[in-house]
Amino acid sequence: RVCKREKQKEQRRRYKAAGPRPPDCECCSRAGKLHLDHCKATELFRGWLCTSCNTGIGELGDDLPSLHEAKAYLLVFLDRTGLTEEETMSPFLNVAEGCCRRCGEHCEEGDFRVTRKNRAREYRSSTCRACEAKEKRVTHRLAKLVGPPAPACQICRRAGKTELDHCHVSGAFRGWLCHHCNVGLGKLGDDIAGVRRAITYLLRSITRASGSPLEERARSRSPCRDGDYRGAPASPESL
Repeated sequence: RVCKREKQKEQRRRYKAAGPRPPDCECCSRAGKLHLDHCKATELFRGWLCTSCNTGIGELGDDLPSLHEAKAYLLVFLDRTGLTEEETMSPFLNVAEGCCRRCGEHCEEGDFRVTRKNRAREYRSSTCRACEAKEKRVTHRLAKLVGPPAPACQICRRAGKTELDHCHVSGAFRGWLCHHCNVGLGKLGDDIAGVRRAITYLLRSITRASGSPLEERARSRSPCRDGDYRGAPASPESL
């Protein structure tokens, strides 16, 4: 409880120091509820993000090198399949409230699965139950074709349980990812355009916070997502 109170106190201080919130997310430019984003390593304020972008950047490592690895992973998929970026972009990401982000159709509240809830409200999936069932069938079919899962995530390289990742637009197999990287890609739009927007946002925040982007990038690297588990310090090329 003491730690929780201290964390809440620090969070209120950050919000007060950050000033007024902008009308739109600084990453995807969508209007809605925004959250204060800060670098977990340096504690520096970076900007205001919607829930999806904030979660996506955090799940992918919360630093530039991790996002560049996610972009490289998607580029390898495009080279392997011959698809273009436009062919893998979902046309229903910026839909109105109450519409499914996969099919774009307006659905009733009960058609969206409850992901978590607290005393204040329930949080529901942005994908309707019909589309979720369809994706499960596609994943099950692909799992039979591609064989056993990989021993390590193809983005963060961490060993452990991996999940099958596929393009939700084309239905093509992309690779094997850990749960965090898989969720992170989905929250950023599940395409290269979303990852590029996140990279641009972090670069902009670095330039705003420091006059030396390379130095700030090195200081803001997440150690648990890079050097520590790979057993080697970060190379200048990866910055």
